[in-house]
Amino acid sequence: EIRWTTYLITTTFFLLFFIHFSELYTIEGNAAGRPCMFPFFYENQWYSSCTLIDSINNQHWCSVETKFEHQTWGFCPTNSEY
Repeated sequence: EIRWTTYLITTTFFLLFFIHFSELYTIEGNAAGRPCMFPFFYENQWYSSCTLIDSINNQHWCSVETKFEHQTWGFCPTNSEY
């Protein structure tokens, strides 16, 4: 049981550390450079990465809110992996 607890603590720390330092900051759009929020809910579907759905100029984009209620979005950096 001690090994399992250590594993859970280590895994949780790694995931929190990785998520914190892997933020994608938006370009253009109306998000003013805010970070993408993953996952986000748009048009009855959850997205865990940048998407081309309903994209302008065929560029990947993301929401900066979990729900796209305020329609705040931005384009994803072009040199990042989605």
